[in-house]
Amino acid sequence: MSDNKDYEEYLQQDEKSWGEFFSNMSKYWHGVIEECTEGMDYVLDDDEYHKMLAEVKEYPETACYASDLKKVRMIAKTSDKAMRAIGKCIDGATALFGKK
Repeated sequence: MSDNKDYEEYLQQDEKSWGEFFSNMSKYWHGVIEECTEGMDYVLDDDEYHKMLAEVKEYPETACYASDLKKVRMIAKTSDKAMRAIGKCIDGATALFGKK
């Protein structure tokens, strides 16, 4: 779904069945996930996060932001997991109605 930049078009479809509806919702939701997580590598990717945390702690004037960075990471990872879980539910409904 990474090439889908026009994911909102899936909300404007005239579905003829529940399968089509859930298929379109799945395409839409995966587009939303991609857009929301774009640019979040520094908190979602473990290596990037640890590298950034080390850089923040390196200088006394930015060390105070280390705990904030940890909180941001926790929120981002929790949100990412929740959004992906919703996507899996929608994908499951799509498969249930025969469109996956």
